[in-house]
Amino acid sequence: MDATLVQVGGGVAEPNWDLVQIDYRYGRLTIAALCRKHGITRGDLLLRAARHRWQTLRTDDTDRDILIGLMLGVLERQITHLENVEMTATGDKEVVVLGKLASTLEKLIDIEDRAKAPAGQGEDMQALRTKLARRIENLKRS
Repeated sequence: MDATLVQVGGGVAEPNWDLVQIDYRYGRLTIAALCRKHGITRGDLLLRAARHRWQTLRTDDTDRDILIGLMLGVLERQITHLENVEMTATGDKEVVVLGKLASTLEKLIDIEDRAKAPAGQGEDMQALRTKLARRIENLKRS
């Protein structure tokens, strides 16, 4: 049986709410990802959290960090894929999609920069943008 499920009375498997609570409070998952992981609906999760007064450490910034992390992962997988395939008509389309993903990521990072703006982080984000732009240009030339 899956560790996220526990056996209840009549043989019905229910989510392990203790694990759900830990992920809800401390996890770095989006609400949707948390629900998929534990096989529950958003409504069940939010109802349980309200009923048992679960406090989450999640903030809008945390959700934004998660989204940026996911976008970086998607971009990295796309870039790796494009580096390993021969450029054809399909490859050109993938480069366009990659460019749009990079543009979306840049907008998210700009929002992040405006929201936080501590000293020193802007340089890291600029270096990441430069690296992504360089890799996209190299792929376009290939």
